[in-house]
Amino acid sequence: MRLPERLRVLAFLVSVGRHRSADIVPFLTFDAVVQSGLARATLDALAEGRHPDDLKDDERLVFDYATQLSRTGRVKSATFDQARDRFGREVCLELVEVCGYTAFLTTILSVTQTTVSGGDV
Repeated sequence: MRLPERLRVLAFLVSVGRHRSADIVPFLTFDAVVQSGLARATLDALAEGRHPDDLKDDERLVFDYATQLSRTGRVKSATFDQARDRFGREVCLELVEVCGYTAFLTTILSVTQTTVSGGDV
């Protein structure tokens, strides 16, 4: 994968937040999330359902991309163009993969009424 771990985790959390709402909190204890390099303030904002303040430029772009994709199943042309110019087309597709797979997994967790506990992913 070409997407840096910190940005992949951000896309994952945005998608989890969209599909599982308040259930994002257990995911924040996963080792991969804790060690991702995302600022604690960013993780706290996501846990509270708020837009994180002080995102780095690449994080803001991934946040917007993942938010649009998770909410509407689409990404605005301007957002896609910015992401493609910054990261490349392959990374844009990787973001779709991360968000789509997260939606798939969270749907399974929801349907099977499976709870999530922290730990290593």
